[in-house]
Amino acid sequence: MWSDIFLVVVVVLAIVMAGPRFDDAHQPITLPPASDLTGQTIVVTGGTSGVGHQAALELASRGGRVVLTGRSKGRADTAAAQLTGTGHFGLALDLTSHDSVLTFAKEVKKLKKVDVLLFNAGMIYGPDFTGPFQTGTYPGGLVDTMIASNHLGSFALVQELLSLLESSGTRVVFVSSISHHLGTPALLEDTADPVGGVDGSTLGAGQAVRAFGLYGDTKLLNVLTANRLERECESCSVVVVTPGFCATSMGSADRTPGIFNPAEYLPLTFSAKQGGDMLVAATQVDSAEVAGGKMMQPYWIWEDVPLLQGRWKGALFNLVEEMLFQRLVPPGIYVHTQSDAGLDELLQDRAWDWSMQMVGK
Repeated sequence: MWSDIFLVVVVVLAIVMAGPRFDDAHQPITLPPASDLTGQTIVVTGGTSGVGHQAALELASRGGRVVLTGRSKGRADTAAAQLTGTGHFGLALDLTSHDSVLTFAKEVKKLKKVDVLLFNAGMIYGPDFTGPFQTGTYPGGLVDTMIASNHLGSFALVQELLSLLESSGTRVVFVSSISHHLGTPALLEDTADPVGGVDGSTLGAGQAVRAFGLYGDTKLLNVLTANRLERECESCSVVVVTPGFCATSMGSADRTPGIFNPAEYLPLTFSAKQGGDMLVAATQVDSAEVAGGKMMQPYWIWEDVPLLQGRWKGALFNLVEEMLFQRLVPPGIYVHTQSDAGLDELLQDRAWDWSMQMVGK
């Protein structure tokens, strides 16, 4: 038995390390030279720490005026003060609160033009998950906190700012995850409850696996929203990106202080700076032809793996190719096709309609 397991591990490792060299369809892309962003206004949600803050630092260093958010105004102001250049400022934004989203949107509208809107803010339940956690501040009723934070708050912001995005020709970047492959159409299949599987109300202590599945659903909702927004806003350019598996405080220090964060101990994680660079790349990539229907990511995946479909394929991508092998492949920026569910226009429309109901539109 152990020899069989060893053989499987060796074969998978060989494919992951050698695959990119023989996969003509998925080679690293070349970005245009770093551009001067002077005169551009860039909004970064979740810009006080981690990959979001690293992206804000880089965008500011190129001359952009950066508006970044945190759950408190003080924290956002402190982060903005660390940026080089002038004109940067922080704003409070709690994506789990509809009132907070509306207040933030009013402030953003005063900018008159937004060149880049980078949806980075999000969360994941920590390893001590005890759930369910729910917020009742949205017009549609109770919603799981992770759904509100990772999807619904950003969706509500899109609705409030849609005319500004259209007039600005904004580059809208959604920070999703390879985990979106773990999401399935079942998240919207329950006709009695439109949100279906996207509901943490049945989760309880010790159900971290199901909680991570819910995280995958929220990341799929990011992809569905991005693709529908691309159809909805003709002047916008929309890009989906993952920073990869990075050693940041997400899921640990931000939500459950003092709890063990495995990302800090796995040697193959990317740094927050490397993750931030991926977000910056998504703001600069040349055209929709490069990124349309794709996910930008800092590693190659075995996209056409035989036999595995749906969440099984998602598990391979997420738990093996990202968490263990992402730094073993040739470095670069790759673009891989989004999941079949993410590209399903019917599912995009159903997710959009449900989200509109939840934000009271």
